[in-house]
Amino acid sequence: MNGDNETREVAVSKYFRKTPEQPKEVKNRGLKAVGGFLLILIGAMWESSASGGEKIIPLLVLAGGIYFLSQANLGGLNLILDDITSRYQSRKSDKVEKANSNSVTFTGISAVLLLSTLLAEVPLIPIICGIALLVILFRSDKLIKEAYEKECKKTEPKPSDQQMDLWLRKDVDRIKKSSLQKLDLLAEQLWSDPNDPICVVGLGNNAALAVGQDGFIRASIYDVLVVHLTDYHLGAYKCSLDLAAGEVTSESTQEYHYADVVSVSTQTDNSGFAVMVEGEKKSIASYQKFALSVASGEQIQIAISFPQLDNIINRGELAPSGADRAVGVIRTRLREKKGGTQG
Repeated sequence: MNGDNETREVAVSKYFRKTPEQPKEVKNRGLKAVGGFLLILIGAMWESSASGGEKIIPLLVLAGGIYFLSQANLGGLNLILDDITSRYQSRKSDKVEKANSNSVTFTGISAVLLLSTLLAEVPLIPIICGIALLVILFRSDKLIKEAYEKECKKTEPKPSDQQMDLWLRKDVDRIKKSSLQKLDLLAEQLWSDPNDPICVVGLGNNAALAVGQDGFIRASIYDVLVVHLTDYHLGAYKCSLDLAAGEVTSESTQEYHYADVVSVSTQTDNSGFAVMVEGEKKSIASYQKFALSVASGEQIQIAISFPQLDNIINRGELAPSGADRAVGVIRTRLREKKGGTQG
């Protein structure tokens, strides 16, 4: 694969990745840790010098410090790990290993801090532990930012909608031109314009989807069907197009005499379909397809419309597939050849 294709492959993959949100700062949790640490220290030292009923107030201060520190720990480190592992999808990165190590260290130091302040024998120990906790919290903040920047490089900059459409259009034009050779047909054999054949472009199963700035839904995989009409038969070439690589896969060709064609139509298919949205697989129970059926029971089909897609992507619409034109032109040709009405 040459350098241009590699650049295109990376660019297309970025188009279908969600840009991560700005990371949450953990400095506010650091302030909670500072406040909690100071309250624990004050409460512990106060409690050690108090007696009898005087211990109630310092114990309340101590409890408040423990609460704030636990908030900084549980509400801080857990959110940090969740940010790194879930939001930034970096479960195997060194950032996660460091954050996990920090979490264990944080918990251990917290236990030492609480124990030492409750005993209130050596005030220096809680001071050292508190400083260590703050260092870990601020280090975790840095880890989040590093993970965020690393993920941003996987998603930005994205290619424009116009660039995505240009790649698709050039690939489809290339498929149209190569379809004649795939079907062993010559331009002079065609009833239809060889430069403007019937073409239907639909979504490929398990394709990644993304909505562009223009409101149109684009896919990482397309199924492309090209149909050529001659005086005595029709030839169909179907393939899957990997938009990132610009490569064609799953090729097939069929040729049918007009008398063998039973119908050409759009139909509802309840066999199920799957797409990927922001890295998550989504199932679609039913969809509309372009279908060309012949007497033997064979059928050429392309998925063209998804009424349930609104439940998966809140906004956006699919570009025209070309199915309406295909149905109209093929039906007209069948009526001419069969001398009757074709459904």
